[in-house]
Amino acid sequence: MTQRCSWCNQAGGDLREIVVSTPGRFGTTPHEWTTIVHVGHEAPFRGYNDRVSRFARLFLGLLGAFLLAMIVLEFVLLKVSLSFGIAGIGAAVALVGGVILCFPFATPETVRAFGARAAIRLARSAGVLLVAAGGVVAALALT
Repeated sequence: MTQRCSWCNQAGGDLREIVVSTPGRFGTTPHEWTTIVHVGHEAPFRGYNDRVSRFARLFLGLLGAFLLAMIVLEFVLLKVSLSFGIAGIGAAVALVGGVILCFPFATPETVRAFGARAAIRLARSAGVLLVAAGGVVAALALT
């Protein structure tokens, strides 16, 4: 199997092996991870990895809070006010999209498949779609 850069997912060139510390899947204890990057991509990859390490727990906490808010708002939708509940769920979806825009962290599998740079773009695209969809749902519910 050919070696590919973990940042750009391109094979060949001046590749080097680096070791980075990355959090576990659910923001758990960091572990050492050996990966391959182009020499020129080491700094951006380490910067992205440092950002993931620093904000992984905040990212997961915010996602969990907004997903819990969606569940609570679903009960509001069913019991109290249909339009208020739908608007709240739309707002929560938009907030989840905002979190993904601020912290475009992808799964390790996505990074391995596409490279970190493309995974960031995919995550930000998903964030934009969630913000737009949540905003439309909230706006339609309040009209």
